[in-house]
Amino acid sequence: MSLEVRQVKPPTVAEALAYLRSRLPPTSDCTDSEARTLLKYGAGLDSTQILAHPERRLSDDSAERVEGLLMRRLAGEPLAYVVGRLEFCGLDLAVDWRALIPRPETELMAELVRRIYSFADSSPRLAIDIGTGSGCLALALARWFADCTVIASDISPAALSLARENSIQTQSRNVHLVAGDGLAPFRRRFDLVVANLPYVPQDRLSELPEEVSGQEPALALDGGADGLAVYRRVFGDVGFLLDVGGVLVFEMDGANVAAGCSLLRERLPGRPVYIVNDQFGRARFLVVAPAPVRQAARSLNLELVQPG
Repeated sequence: MSLEVRQVKPPTVAEALAYLRSRLPPTSDCTDSEARTLLKYGAGLDSTQILAHPERRLSDDSAERVEGLLMRRLAGEPLAYVVGRLEFCGLDLAVDWRALIPRPETELMAELVRRIYSFADSSPRLAIDIGTGSGCLALALARWFADCTVIASDISPAALSLARENSIQTQSRNVHLVAGDGLAPFRRRFDLVVANLPYVPQDRLSELPEEVSGQEPALALDGGADGLAVYRRVFGDVGFLLDVGGVLVFEMDGANVAAGCSLLRERLPGRPVYIVNDQFGRARFLVVAPAPVRQAARSLNLELVQPG
């Protein structure tokens, strides 16, 4: 079966799903969910319509669009880039080649930040998301902390243009976009600093799946010889720009998070530095906070593996 227009009749929803499921296995391990996503964006059907009306017949145009999305997916393009959208912390964001695709671990990091402030019964006033990419972290924080000014910075003009589109779409008036490398452009102290910076060591870039290394921007992946090159630059400034009593949460690779922790402790002597596991039990997040980090981590079923 084909979804192409040359059919006498275009397929029904059920037939289209069956066809997509049969074609996706070489590319996807989640054929059912990907099939529904391709049908949703290609045919303009929401989840309820897909479930409730399997007998509904697609239009010729819809069938052609779905087939086009499928061809892009089978060519190795990430699903998020194919459909151009991704939900992050309840926000519907545009995603494309200009920035790294937000991962579930980054969404978890955003929630960890929210829980830290919730348990401390406080809110940040001035925050920065370094290497903002699509703007996902900055926009989530701006929505949760409406009275906070959130700076979203990136060295990539392309990434900043995508973040700007998402900021406009989500009507995030307390987000300000700044072009710059790390913390170097800033002189003000922040009471919240978050970042998901490039952390893949150069000798491991070739080990990444082709869907990642061949599609997502290298600038957002390459962490230098040991994966810590960008972090070293940021850590060099953070001692001057993180407010006394401020909160810092960084996402890192499990292979270098311990080394990053040691570097950060050198830059922030006397402040507690924690390593928190992600949802898969891998060391993932560096946290500096006087607030109740242990309670925040426990509320998300995350292990605090190295208290400062």
